[in-house]
Amino acid sequence: MKRTVILVLCLFWFLPRVGEAQTKSAKSEKFFNDSEFFRELAYLRIGEILINSQFYADVPDQEKLVHAALKGMVSALHDPYSNFLTAKEFWYYNHIFFTDTVGLIGIEIETADSCLIITNVQDKSSADEARLEVGYKIYSIDGAKTKGMLKGEAITALAGPLNSLVSLEVLKTRNHKKQKLSLRRSFWRIEKDEFKCQIFEDSIFVLSLPNFEQRNIDTIESFVYDVMNYFPKARFVFDFRNNGGGPVISADRFISLWLPRGETIYFELGRDSEKIVKVETRKFFAPLRDRQEVFLVNKGTASASEMVIGALKDYDLAVTVGEETFGKNLIQTCFLMPDSSRITLTTNRWLTPNRISVKGVGLKLDFKILPLNDQTKNPQDVQLFKALEVARNLKR
Repeated sequence: MKRTVILVLCLFWFLPRVGEAQTKSAKSEKFFNDSEFFRELAYLRIGEILINSQFYADVPDQEKLVHAALKGMVSALHDPYSNFLTAKEFWYYNHIFFTDTVGLIGIEIETADSCLIITNVQDKSSADEARLEVGYKIYSIDGAKTKGMLKGEAITALAGPLNSLVSLEVLKTRNHKKQKLSLRRSFWRIEKDEFKCQIFEDSIFVLSLPNFEQRNIDTIESFVYDVMNYFPKARFVFDFRNNGGGPVISADRFISLWLPRGETIYFELGRDSEKIVKVETRKFFAPLRDRQEVFLVNKGTASASEMVIGALKDYDLAVTVGEETFGKNLIQTCFLMPDSSRITLTTNRWLTPNRISVKGVGLKLDFKILPLNDQTKNPQDVQLFKALEVARNLKR
């Protein structure tokens, strides 16, 4: 049964006049002069009035209605990297990895083409025991389809009470077959430790960087300076496999190991703008200047790590070994709301200094080496062996 509400019709007639009156009274504020601005605010207000006055059952409090409206607006963008989190959700999302009552399965994920893709599998986790691999696509979690699911929603769905079971349906990369699995959530946490170093013959240092968090950049920066002071002919292999990136500002600091202040790192493209981002870090000298080094990459290499390697490749300073990278050329910005909720939006795209986009295709490989499909406990790392060979042959 439908009823005509005169209030709505009256408000629609009155809205343009509200905008006109505002235009006359505040000509200096162009943004607030726009009658469309007030029209859209009024739409929300009308909806709130109708819900509070006409809905047959109990109505959630105003904060929940506002949060639902914000979630709906962000969802309408159809962008897997944009999201809205209430203050409580944000706290949970950031503390889920530090709570001893919450179980996880030991994977890191990203979204691409409305699919969830595994970008890292932690050693000795339940996901590792189930032989999940980087690049596998997750089609469902506990029966719920993941198509269009946001990353935060997926992480929350994968988490659960300690020792509980979670059902997954995954698509294998190698044979493109779907498989249903049941994994036990355990007390596993993402490793936040600093990079790892291995030293091989001919003074080759293999540095594994798990992410671009500031503490890792601090440590690797000082480490490279020390190595170059004591071993000026040292060679480096930077293992960026499963490095999902981190703060964009960290890319500046890492690239400054090669490039002096003022060199272009990337082009930043907004909706209607373009900005050239240059090295800003103040250094007396770049310890790896004019030196080619080797980078190990795979499908889990994404975002800021692709930005770094992409820039160095354009300057002919990076040689890549491994598999195609993830292919993410987007930058997100987090906005804090008055009630401590947060809206994260994709605000920019980026291109390499030669204006190359990695979107959907990843970085260009110099040596494509697939990992061995070895089911033994200690499979040979053929990608690392190739990287060491390439490093030995680089000119010094």
